[in-house]
Amino acid sequence: PEAAQSLFSHLAGEARATFVDLLHCRTRFKPQRDSQPGGDFLSAAEIADWVVQQTGLSCANPGRLTQGADFVDKMIQNPFSPPGPPGWLRDDKEGEPGVLAFSPEHRWWDALLGFVSALNIRYRPHKHNLIVSCVQFLARTFPVKGRALLDLVKRLLAKGPMHNSRDVTKTLRDWSKHHELTGWEDEGNIQTCSGSSSVSNCAMWALLHVTLTAVATRGITGRDLNNDQAMAQQPGGDDMKLSIISAVDFVRTYITVFQTCHHCTVQFNAEFTECAYGRCKIMDYRSLPLWLWRAHNAISLRASMHFNLTVDRRWPMYEDCPRCWQQHIVMGMESDREKRAIHRWKWRQRLSSSELDAVFNLDHVFWHMVRWYIGLERVPPLEAAKLTKKEMTEMSATSQEKRYEEERKEWRKDQHSEAGRKEY
Repeated sequence: PEAAQSLFSHLAGEARATFVDLLHCRTRFKPQRDSQPGGDFLSAAEIADWVVQQTGLSCANPGRLTQGADFVDKMIQNPFSPPGPPGWLRDDKEGEPGVLAFSPEHRWWDALLGFVSALNIRYRPHKHNLIVSCVQFLARTFPVKGRALLDLVKRLLAKGPMHNSRDVTKTLRDWSKHHELTGWEDEGNIQTCSGSSSVSNCAMWALLHVTLTAVATRGITGRDLNNDQAMAQQPGGDDMKLSIISAVDFVRTYITVFQTCHHCTVQFNAEFTECAYGRCKIMDYRSLPLWLWRAHNAISLRASMHFNLTVDRRWPMYEDCPRCWQQHIVMGMESDREKRAIHRWKWRQRLSSSELDAVFNLDHVFWHMVRWYIGLERVPPLEAAKLTKKEMTEMSATSQEKRYEEERKEWRKDQHSEAGRKEY
């Protein structure tokens, strides 16, 4: 099937080999009904029942079928539990869990559209200097439109604080038209945030994640990104500490200026001051985007509890990055420490960094962020000495994935040519 072919082209390493093995199966699973309770997902119990029917074998440990990851049943929010029903499915192609619907470039452009829209709505003359500093930082660090953002800085400085909202809108319209960045006045154009309860917040987080991941990637490699359009790249030059401090300060300023939820801003700033989620322990470039990732996951968990959501809002989804999750968590084998933490979560409002990290493999999360927000083809060559053993495995698998995708494109081209010859 076309959906299976598309999924196959995105697999690499062990996952790809397993998929090939499954293609040799003579007996295929067929749903007993048209609509599955989990949509595109199946429960372990449902598959086990089918195996019993087909083979006559009995299930040795039926109790284990209800442990571990569960993509079908509604979940109670808990930061220490196995993966639950995916809460970010719009990020994947419809009907193809784990196959990304958007490229990093899509996220860049949508983040910029959201930024211009937020600037138009949230501009206040008394925050003019803070806004200029945010745009300056983006001009130096954002992967695209660095020259355009620098031009916006010049226009804002020339205008000075604007007390009429029409002047703000006209300035942005003139600037965006000149630099071919139109469409920001219609939220519907921000496709990567389609369906979000707050398109502006979604675009804001995308911009912050892209920016910090770009700073970290340049810092680790010591080079510009491939096809980099940022104007000065690293805000602190070769000084890692200064570069990290500048990036962290940018996040706080940006949220203070552009976050539409006042309560959220107050809480973020309070946690920032209290060094929550490892902010004051950022000692290297890898830790920079991981700090923001933790803060965002903590906010998602709080929102899930507040609104009684029954899907898993922890990111990344297991479907998008299985290796990002601890295997023993996925299999439902929590340690005593994690079980105690589960009970504590019932009343505790803030989680520590170690608790937020407990279910994840951080090396894989970091490189998944690079893949998601930057694109591995944009990463300059890395020296093996700068990578951990896990990271070398991750990069190797990703290289295979890119090679398989190129092979898939060639296969499609050959199929198209063959079909054309047959028609002729």
